[in-house]
Amino acid sequence: MDADRLRGFLVVARFGAISKAAERIGISQPALSRQIQQLEHEVGAPLFERTGRGVRLTAAGERLASRARPLLRALTGLLDELRAESGELSGTVALGLPPSFPPRLAADLLERAKATHPGLRVRLTAALTGALHSGLLDGTFDLAVVHAPVAGPHLETSPLWSERIVAIAPSSWRLPAALTLEAALSRPVLLPSPNQNLRQIVAAAALSRNLELRVSVEIDSLRFLVHGIQAGLGLSFLPRRAVLAELAAGEVSAHALSDLHLERHALLARVALANEGTLALHGMLLSLAREHHDAHRRDRNF
Repeated sequence: MDADRLRGFLVVARFGAISKAAERIGISQPALSRQIQQLEHEVGAPLFERTGRGVRLTAAGERLASRARPLLRALTGLLDELRAESGELSGTVALGLPPSFPPRLAADLLERAKATHPGLRVRLTAALTGALHSGLLDGTFDLAVVHAPVAGPHLETSPLWSERIVAIAPSSWRLPAALTLEAALSRPVLLPSPNQNLRQIVAAAALSRNLELRVSVEIDSLRFLVHGIQAGLGLSFLPRRAVLAELAAGEVSAHALSDLHLERHALLARVALANEGTLALHGMLLSLAREHHDAHRRDRNF
């Protein structure tokens, strides 16, 4: 059974559409369709059935997917071990990052990985909480930075840092010097959808104060969320470093809550049975995160 066909099959299963899967893998849609047909011929059963919105796994497809993921991880790990014995790491490590991840830290990681292991390829993808969690579970990501623990028997997490969450408002708004959560929530509020960690933190804080959280607009994009604040649509709750450029330009303002300390924690999650390349990148990211945190420990922007 061809490993590339299995990988293509799993990506189609994840996205539920051959066109999206082909775009993600970087091959043509007809080529991926042929791979799926060849795999179906090999197993002697249909693996997908068409729906109005794409495709979904058949019973045979579900069985194959559940067995294929650990098999591919084991195969990748074996190949990486054999390559490592020759003295050089190679292969690809898929890293998932949240949109708010510090760009400078990501650039430093890629630079260090290239300098330390030139044969190792890092595939970096920005995604929201739900996609990062599901990507770790289905094998799309080998590593991911998450803001909430990921439930899974084959995953391990390590703490990266903690960051304070503050109110980010349009610069034209005149807010009290001592801004309480109640006062902040009395204004129009922009937040991600309920399954996102940031929304859950604010919702829990409101509940603890018996306050109603009324979200004016739900925006599952950091970029568009910040644009909404700049346009005066409402305020939101973010770490300061997510809007450093906008703060420096005077386009938004940051306000620490006077009656509550909101905080979120960044965790580095990886598959437990990780290959040598994944372990190497895992160690580099932990080390770089400590270096960046130490360098900015006295800087409230981190």
